[in-house]
Amino acid sequence: MEKYDVLILGTGLVESVLSANLSINGIKILHIDKNTTYGSDIRSCSYVDLANLYKVPLLDELSNLSRHFSIDLVPKVLLNGGRLQNLLDKYDITPYIEFSLIPSSYVYTDKCYKVPLTEKEVLKSPLIGLWRKHKLVSFLWDVKKYGNGGKVVFKKTMREQFKYLGVDDLSELLGHAVALNLDDSYLDRDPKETYEKICLYVRSIQKLGNYNSPYLYPLYGLSELSQCFCRKSAIHGTTFRLDTPVLSIKPSHISSDTNFEVEFYDKINNKKEKIAVKYIISDPTYFPEHVHVAKKVIRCTCIVRGVPKMLPKEGSSQIIFLSSKLKRKNDIYALFVTDSEKAAPEGYYVVLLSTIVETDYPEQEVEGVVMKLGNVVQRFYSVTELLEPAERLPGHTVLLVEGENIV
Repeated sequence: MEKYDVLILGTGLVESVLSANLSINGIKILHIDKNTTYGSDIRSCSYVDLANLYKVPLLDELSNLSRHFSIDLVPKVLLNGGRLQNLLDKYDITPYIEFSLIPSSYVYTDKCYKVPLTEKEVLKSPLIGLWRKHKLVSFLWDVKKYGNGGKVVFKKTMREQFKYLGVDDLSELLGHAVALNLDDSYLDRDPKETYEKICLYVRSIQKLGNYNSPYLYPLYGLSELSQCFCRKSAIHGTTFRLDTPVLSIKPSHISSDTNFEVEFYDKINNKKEKIAVKYIISDPTYFPEHVHVAKKVIRCTCIVRGVPKMLPKEGSSQIIFLSSKLKRKNDIYALFVTDSEKAAPEGYYVVLLSTIVETDYPEQEVEGVVMKLGNVVQRFYSVTELLEPAERLPGHTVLLVEGENIV
């Protein structure tokens, strides 16, 4: 029976980054995924694969173009200069993956508006009332001062900070559309956290030389990110097995340097195999008895013919629908990708909608946005459970990675 230092289950982004890190440091790894492609829950699919996954009828119009679609199961964009971008640079992966700039970023109230970030934009923006513009400019100057290393007066919480600077009525715009917080819990935390996020947002725009959007997107979808980290890991000796079901994980009594005996099915050779391993890193789905549901996410993937009617101009975009305008607790996120990102054939858009489930009728929660898209050829709904470890497994020998908390 072959022995490994670490068994990694799942090729999600976190597992793939850990695989690269450990292999570079000489750790002997077996990396398994029950799926046929890299990415686990963030993998990318062709149209036919997506329709089969959701068990919906295939449309001839789209089936004929299937290989030109690369549709992510989970929507995610990168901030240039963010932590993930820094990891790509650290592990020298950037040369192996291409990115496309998402050229436009909007916030939606009654229609799409650009998020104002400069004094000139604030003064022109219809999002901000005339008597609030000077307060917002002062706030942005305060953030700029902090980003340049200047001394800033901080209150205990961000809620108090907004009130102190007179922009508490603009907290949703700043905290969600710029700082990209998923909910309002940030209001009761250290204001430096939000200042850092706003600085990152602004720096990302400046680095890209584009004053409309800070976002990057990997060509052919998110699974390319996982695949690149896995490729780096393989170069350093990791053994990979895709489409490999794990049959059992049991305590090992073989030797003192192993803790588990793992049995899996080798589909290539049509037989069962066993290994001994000291540590396990796993996505939560492999240990269902040790996780709990933190929240649920409703996602709707729409394939749209032509330019979606709600977009101010043609091209890929990220839109945040603010919760207060929708009378919700959570924002709705909409990512529009095209042939520029190799996500759809020319003439089509893939629109990825997502939000936290708040009712017993999750599909209805995003229906209002779907109706604004225009010529929707087909849509796919899913409700996903975001899993978190319910407890620390004994012996510190298993690390359960939190589910991809990507809304």
